[in-house]
Amino acid sequence: MNCNSCDFDYLNNIVDYRIADLFNGMGSLFYGIDDKVLISNDQDQELADFFEKISEIDLPIGTKAYDFVCCPPDVIAYYLKDSNNTKKLEYNCSEINGTGFGGMRNLPKNQLESILDTYKNAAREITDECKKKSEHPLIIVENSGRESAERINGKYPISVNSKLIWEKLFIVDKFAQQICSSGNPCYVDSFDNIAACYFEDIDLVKSVFYKKKMLIIKK
Repeated sequence: MNCNSCDFDYLNNIVDYRIADLFNGMGSLFYGIDDKVLISNDQDQELADFFEKISEIDLPIGTKAYDFVCCPPDVIAYYLKDSNNTKKLEYNCSEINGTGFGGMRNLPKNQLESILDTYKNAAREITDECKKKSEHPLIIVENSGRESAERINGKYPISVNSKLIWEKLFIVDKFAQQICSSGNPCYVDSFDNIAACYFEDIDLVKSVFYKKKMLIIKK
């Protein structure tokens, strides 16, 4: 892993039974590590705490922790000139992300902990409900960064993977803390591994389709 300032203390403190064979399941996704902790350290923690406090709102009655965790928006800032040729700063939200967002380590420490605690609370409620129903929870943690990537024989080249994928370990671990125990370990894997055969079949069909299409065009 290529990293200058990774939070290895955190990774080393992940209890083994929580995430069985973690790096065997997810390690193939890691194309180096881009740790934003230096950006986090430069954030104004006091100002961030202020914004967090004044932005808090009560959720509707009956809302459960797992109904809503976080929705980091992509915000575009730009200037517009009015009739007096005076610049005015405007904002536009281009999209709202889920757990797929990258750059979690950009956040000030307190805000990172707030988000991770929210995941933890959601996992606790999911676990409690599953126990009541004698079910086993399935948690899917999204990741972004492959919008234009092409598969080769059913697999994505590791070089197309974002170097921020490793941040998802924080989320996975928070879920694992609540769901797993020494007698009930977690099984963590990448969707790439699970869907490889499916992707391979799809890519084969796609290849055959385009070959036939080319033959028809040539005729």
